[in-house]
Amino acid sequence: MTDDAMAHLTPAQRELVQLWLESSAQDDPAPPPYAAPATPHERLLAEIWQEVLEQEPIGVDDDYFRLGGDSITAIVVIAKAQAAGLDLTTQDLLGLRTIRKIAEAVTAFAAPATFTEDGRLTPMQQGMLFDILSEPDRAPYVVQVSARLDGDIDAEELTAALSAVVGGHRALRMSIRSGEAGPHAVFHDAVRVPVETLDLRALPPAEQRAQVEDYLARDRERGFDLGTPPLLRLGLLLLGQGSCRLVLTHHHLLLDGWSQQIVLRDFLSVYDGAAFTPAAPAKVVHTQADSRYWRERLAGFTPGRTVPGRTGPATYTTVVQTLPEELARGLTALARRCGVTVPALLYGGWALMVAELAGRRDVAFGVTVSGRSSETDAVGMFINTLPLRIQVDRREPLLPWLSRVHGQHTDLLAAQHMSLPEIARCLPVPGPARDLFDTIVVVENFPQPVREGHASQRLRISEVTTHIVEGYPLVLEVNTASPVRLALRVDTAANEEVLARFVRYLRRLCAGVDERTTVGEVAEAMGRGVTSVPRQRVGPS
Repeated sequence: MTDDAMAHLTPAQRELVQLWLESSAQDDPAPPPYAAPATPHERLLAEIWQEVLEQEPIGVDDDYFRLGGDSITAIVVIAKAQAAGLDLTTQDLLGLRTIRKIAEAVTAFAAPATFTEDGRLTPMQQGMLFDILSEPDRAPYVVQVSARLDGDIDAEELTAALSAVVGGHRALRMSIRSGEAGPHAVFHDAVRVPVETLDLRALPPAEQRAQVEDYLARDRERGFDLGTPPLLRLGLLLLGQGSCRLVLTHHHLLLDGWSQQIVLRDFLSVYDGAAFTPAAPAKVVHTQADSRYWRERLAGFTPGRTVPGRTGPATYTTVVQTLPEELARGLTALARRCGVTVPALLYGGWALMVAELAGRRDVAFGVTVSGRSSETDAVGMFINTLPLRIQVDRREPLLPWLSRVHGQHTDLLAAQHMSLPEIARCLPVPGPARDLFDTIVVVENFPQPVREGHASQRLRISEVTTHIVEGYPLVLEVNTASPVRLALRVDTAANEEVLARFVRYLRRLCAGVDERTTVGEVAEAMGRGVTSVPRQRVGPS
């Protein structure tokens, strides 16, 4: 960056640029010498990596993460490898990391994978239902997506477009029934989407805004009868000629964030008049629960509370921070240099925060896994939330500790098909699922084609908001799309300053770390100074 450009930055921005430049200037380990693929499996994997990562040539000893790979490109790599006949899994790719090691470990498919469509619930759906049935007075897992639409607005065509999408995706026509074997999913041939249209065009702007906020608040309070499909509804608030507020509300049992984006993409595409070809129905892979892994992983662990217990209903507040591009780039550079993912850096920081809040060295918090191997365009509830257990020793060198955090997260992928109630039974003293952890980290690093500023042929999208209450008192949500956005959802018993302190941890990482840096040095930085990153309070929710 030139001196003239630096002169136009604020002192805080100049500080962040300098931190990033210093971090980028540190010597990266030299890449291995190029080694050409020699076996059929190596050549096939090299072709796939070169296509997906848009680099060539790629040698058999090149590291997947240093080449810029992440969990999103991993799903595409796995889909192409499986289509070509290789039995490649997410754990293989993220754990072995080089073509040579992967090619030695994987085999061709001996037989097609076995799927069933008998209405069994996914692990995440099982865990959600356990929560709902355990505390029926609470109403978590209602998701509300709202956006302003400008352009060619036709309420009837918008309704017809969503109805077409619901008719095409079987997962959107699901309800829950109880039987002798417990709750199970029922998929209906046809459903009618509830639509509420509110005409606010005659009102002045200030009164329009008040009416919109009142509608959104009331809509969030309305739950769903899980036995009556569909578990979604549409609101259209007409604001003027060529503008409206769209409100899509659904139960989280139907969709994860990735699937939600697919539904919104298809909805806009159908509204534009494009032909709609539904994806194959979401399929649940039924595998034997890996209780052995969880018994070993949770051996000797005693759950503890991160935040004080609350009395009465929770009142949630969301605090948002947007990271400057220089800081986000610095984190990406550090992750590649260390051979870990950016989420591993985030999980390390959250472990330090939880350790301090709980006064413990052995902590666990929930992390989301995508649950997808190659289903890039399928719709449903694929994700799962699993306990990530981390030991915090402030005397330990930071970089090996972060590498271990990365490895522990990768190991979860081999045992991600168990529900939280099943995992809780693997504790030394079995207990309810809510005893495993009371805080979660959600890293949203899935494709997001429909977001702020998106434009289709007929519509422009702005003022996008998403509301969800997971039921945990402390939730960190990280959206890795540019610009990187952090959102902290806290109830009245949690400390809102947690987010500012977490950003100090990220800044300390980008200030430069080496083999001499300890976990304690970085932890100490979380308690110093004030963050200069702009913060926006979204308000009670």
